[in-house]
Amino acid sequence: MSLETLLEAAKVVEQRENAGKYTIGNRKDRKFAKRSQTYRATHNQLEKNRRAHLRDCLVSLRDLVPNSPDTSKVTTLSLLQSAKQYIKVLENHDRESQSIKRTLCLEQQHLRKKLAALMNGFDISSDSSILSPETSISSIEEELIDVENDDETGYGSADDRNSTSSSSSSLNSVL
Repeated sequence: MSLETLLEAAKVVEQRENAGKYTIGNRKDRKFAKRSQTYRATHNQLEKNRRAHLRDCLVSLRDLVPNSPDTSKVTTLSLLQSAKQYIKVLENHDRESQSIKRTLCLEQQHLRKKLAALMNGFDISSDSSILSPETSISSIEEELIDVENDDETGYGSADDRNSTSSSSSSLNSVL
């Protein structure tokens, strides 16, 4: 080894030692070191609280999502994936329920029209009975059939899956 190489190595070692002395011995650096320690402790506590909150949320989610029978231990990833699938199932169920609700509303409107037509067809007063003595059951059935196939409503009895049961129940309620 040459003398020049040894001198360069000594300079590098000396610079490293001096760099360490300036950072440790400086007053501002000591305040920063203390502040850094308190900052680190605060940060660690906040991180601990964040993880605890996240764990509580995952436990709540696990209680809400139905368990899959093939998994013995639920990981965070599997829990989030099953929650995503469960949300899709619930959205599909909601869409189907909304569709059924719309269908039932239309059917209710049709039945109200049918009821109004039936009430207009009969002489209903509070003092008299619904059936007059000259009205027979067969004429009521014919009138019910005419109302079911009414061209004004545009809704035939073939469209109504409950038309026969609704006519017989209407007939029974009239009798």
